[in-house]
Amino acid sequence: MNRFADKEYYRKPNDYRLINGKESKYDRVDAFDKVTGKGKFAGDFMSPDMLTVKIVHNEKYAHAKIKSIDTGKAEALPGVKCVLTGKDFSEVRIGTHVEGAGGGDIEVLCKHEVRMYYDPVAAVCAVDEETALRGASLVEVEYEELPAVFDPFEALKPDAVDVQGYGRKNKNIGPTCHQAGSNGGKDIEAEFARAAYVSHRDFKTHHIHIAPIEPHATYASYDTEKDEWTVYQSSSMTWSDQFWLARIFQKDELNFHVIRPYVGGAFGGKSNYPYTEFVACECARRTLRPVRCVMTRREEFMTMHGRHPFNIHIDAAFDKDGTLLAKKALQILNGGAYGESQVAPVNLSVIWAAFPYKIDAIDLESKRIFTNEPYSGAMRGYTACQVQFAHDINMQYASEEMGIDPVEFRLKSALESGYKSPAGLVVTSCAFKDTLKDAAAFMKWDQRKDTLKPGEGIGFSGTAFVSGTASPILNSPNQVQTNATIRVNYNGGVSLYSNCHENGQGADTVMVAIVAEELGLEMNEVKLIQPSTFNAGYDSGAYGSRVTFLGGNAVRNAAIDVKSKLLESVAQVWGVEPHLLDLIDHKVVCRDMGKTDLSMPWKQAVFNYMSAHGGDEIVGIGSYYHRTSSAQYRGRPSNYAPSYVFSTGACHLTVDMETGTLDIDEFFFAHDCGQALNPEAVEGQLQGSIYSGLGYAVFEEMKIRDGKTLNPSFRDYRMLTALDMPKITTKYDYPPDPEGPFGAKECGEGTTAPIAPAIANAIHMATGLYITELPLDPEHIWRMLKEQKSDRAQTGLKQLS
Repeated sequence: MNRFADKEYYRKPNDYRLINGKESKYDRVDAFDKVTGKGKFAGDFMSPDMLTVKIVHNEKYAHAKIKSIDTGKAEALPGVKCVLTGKDFSEVRIGTHVEGAGGGDIEVLCKHEVRMYYDPVAAVCAVDEETALRGASLVEVEYEELPAVFDPFEALKPDAVDVQGYGRKNKNIGPTCHQAGSNGGKDIEAEFARAAYVSHRDFKTHHIHIAPIEPHATYASYDTEKDEWTVYQSSSMTWSDQFWLARIFQKDELNFHVIRPYVGGAFGGKSNYPYTEFVACECARRTLRPVRCVMTRREEFMTMHGRHPFNIHIDAAFDKDGTLLAKKALQILNGGAYGESQVAPVNLSVIWAAFPYKIDAIDLESKRIFTNEPYSGAMRGYTACQVQFAHDINMQYASEEMGIDPVEFRLKSALESGYKSPAGLVVTSCAFKDTLKDAAAFMKWDQRKDTLKPGEGIGFSGTAFVSGTASPILNSPNQVQTNATIRVNYNGGVSLYSNCHENGQGADTVMVAIVAEELGLEMNEVKLIQPSTFNAGYDSGAYGSRVTFLGGNAVRNAAIDVKSKLLESVAQVWGVEPHLLDLIDHKVVCRDMGKTDLSMPWKQAVFNYMSAHGGDEIVGIGSYYHRTSSAQYRGRPSNYAPSYVFSTGACHLTVDMETGTLDIDEFFFAHDCGQALNPEAVEGQLQGSIYSGLGYAVFEEMKIRDGKTLNPSFRDYRMLTALDMPKITTKYDYPPDPEGPFGAKECGEGTTAPIAPAIANAIHMATGLYITELPLDPEHIWRMLKEQKSDRAQTGLKQLS
């Protein structure tokens, strides 16, 4: 066996030449298209006979009956081609996964009731945007206002309005998840009883919006002869789009060809199924003309989901040396008006509550509550930003009250490789302790912690996240999450058919790089075919930080299939063992010390293979599913992910004690992402995570009053600019993961979680204020400084716990 390939032909992580080689080339495959503007996003597709759709929204009430919709004036307007209302669609309601066909609660257009402000009620299709807008203004809707509820605790009261009208005893409680258990049969009450210190704290987070640069958009056409739609959709989950289109229109999924163009930012926001795709498809069917529907910025803010607000109560028990013994937590999610099938946020929020520390006895519960506020869903670091904000700060305050250094306190209970949690989560590669130590060393913590000036603080935070998930979203064979195919033609050209979802994070590029690496080629010699549901295999989508780990493994398996076929063919000619051969620098080479003169150019080897196999091209196929999963989830012990990542954030800042404004001097970020397949991309993801986390912690907040968003524009919704960014230093050189492609793990989603708690802990050190609520805007800090309150948060959870 040689050092370049093991018996299954996989190249080892330390021989990954695209980053380790001196002449390595790693170019983004979409760079030219995006820099020159040649690349098309969903809203860029147009044609001379195209029609435009505009939506009529409920702009009056947070909750109301629809008494009547009069479309007569709109239909009579010259240039209007059709007008749709809820009655033009089936009774199927949209959910978030395969079971959502029966458990969804979102209508394309509301039929009888609106449950939140700005719900869509009608759609007008016309020859141009101006006419469509004019037609939309002529649609007359009569409502009857109904009682509404906006606070999740009010929604839990027996006399509260039933938001969804399910008529259940616990009428506004949606999905829940409860994990209780222990390692070694430990009794949680006994652990609390023997603890040297027990903390009891409440925390609260706020509602923010995803605010991607590209709003949701759809371009659809219909072929009446084939009864087939072609749909260009800004989406992170094209196969799920196909699934829901088929359900809504009561057709087979093969009637919908969903094509993924470039996506201008997703961050969880393109994993839903917006009304744009359904109304565009129905208008295209009725008019037999291409139809384009693009959301305005206001529509994006008002109708698409944001990040869940949380109320969290934590009870944690510690031994006298600071070891975390046991934890109880109750986590209440304000889900807004929709999301009956959203099990992910409650399941994930329980996982995050158990990470990134060893806890041998847990009782963790999450509940998603319906209100008449804007609905909440997936956003970068799905629920980890909220949960780990609270749980990390709880660790910080416990360390202080026990008189133990906060870094040493975290190290005492930090997860290590091989640990299995009471929830069934199994940790494989883990460099969490190393990240903590590196952060402390960078900040010169031991030298500086006792010499900080008034208003100056250093804060640390430790978090964890999944690298891939157990769920393939749709019911797929063997629960496979992604497929890939590679074709090699007679002149050595390589075509990659992979549907891994590129949202701007570099997924397409890394898939091409993995193939080029295993086949010994340059990246420009591997051509990625434009992905769609008709010309590439199934991929469950870009969510759960799964793309590089799961998609990369599927693509790599396809490349190994090609590689093994080619090497076995050459080995027969040379009379050597196939595992002694490899593909290096456009050649088949032999690493047997006695036969180093054996070499064959790539193209010749391919030509010879095809000649020996009747002219058949070399085709490699690959797939990947979460092999380490017990396939049990939804409240039962299971290893949710094939691997986990660990991060430590460290923030040095100064607080103006008169105004409450922050000056973040530097931020250090250590992230255990295994082997970085593209260091520049990893660096960009980590810096982007700091940007995103800083926005969440300090700048961004949806201002909602009685269910209505008051700041639905980039003018009023405050986001960071480049001038607001601090000095950033990152480290991500940690051991490779045994199952990740070339040892890689995720680096773009869970990395947002450490930012807010690191900032909050630094503010606490600088001011002595106990932070328990976000956002940390200057007014919040100023009021705390002036009133000397612990925080403004009153969560209402104590009376429930």
